[in-house]
Amino acid sequence: MCTQGTIQETLEQASNGDARPGIIKTITERCMKTLPYSSIAALRLELAAAYDREGDQANCLSALSPYVADAARSDDEITQGMTGAAADEITGIMEVVRSMLDRCERRSPPGSVGR
Repeated sequence: MCTQGTIQETLEQASNGDARPGIIKTITERCMKTLPYSSIAALRLELAAAYDREGDQANCLSALSPYVADAARSDDEITQGMTGAAADEITGIMEVVRSMLDRCERRSPPGSVGR
């Protein structure tokens, strides 16, 4: 289940709107200890997008909860001490996370947990 092929197939289905949140969530939970940060982030972002498509904003925000603290920090703060390639990867991920958090928060009722 945690092969790169399975992950890629799930991400492709998710980006086409064909993967249900439950499928993405199951793979994310089962594979998070064996996959690189970027793959887990991609799965969590697709999970948030799937919840967003269904209008489930609480779970949209919940899918991104591991990134909320970093998303609130500046790119320089997040990447302090990292090499160029690693810093570029993290800032790219954080840019997409911030965008998705904004999307989730725009549709959330007042008082919801967010940033």
